[in-house]
Amino acid sequence: MRIFAWLLLIICLGIAVTFTTFYGVMFGEATCKKWLSSLFLSFFISVLLAQPIKVLLLAVFFSFICKSTDRVDQIEIFEEEDRIIQTLGKRYQLRMDREYLNNNYLSDDFRPQRLVILPPDPSDLARARAYRLKQRRANDIIREVILYVFFLTLLLIVSLDFRDANGFLLKSSLQNLFFPSSFQSVSTF
Repeated sequence: MRIFAWLLLIICLGIAVTFTTFYGVMFGEATCKKWLSSLFLSFFISVLLAQPIKVLLLAVFFSFICKSTDRVDQIEIFEEEDRIIQTLGKRYQLRMDREYLNNNYLSDDFRPQRLVILPPDPSDLARARAYRLKQRRANDIIREVILYVFFLTLLLIVSLDFRDANGFLLKSSLQNLFFPSSFQSVSTF
């Protein structure tokens, strides 16, 4: 059954290509070339530029909307509570709504441990700096490539959008208007 579906798809595609080709030939060679170049250009701009940008923007949009922050915050709070409980000892292990059955927990000598935060290792710090420098360079390269692709896209759009048969006449008319052929020199008063 699957082979039949693929054959039907290929036959329909071939019929569509045939009718499109015959329809394009009716317009003449020049119009057909313009039509095909416009078709391929719009297809490749859509596939290489518009669709990836749309997918990226939709992914960012849905990641902001569907993000569940309360679970992450609760996990972080519980982890922080566990660290505090381990640091402070048995005395503060109960939750707010519970009571101790015996008071011997409260009578224990409680001596909190001193936490000393040591500076990072210089080799780790150097590695982290080198990694961050590589990240910044990669971000600069990516930004430059994106701007270059954007510039090339704009250049293609402008150059292909203003391909008009009357473009030469417009240019020559403006040239004759601003720089007449009888121009010899600049007159001074």
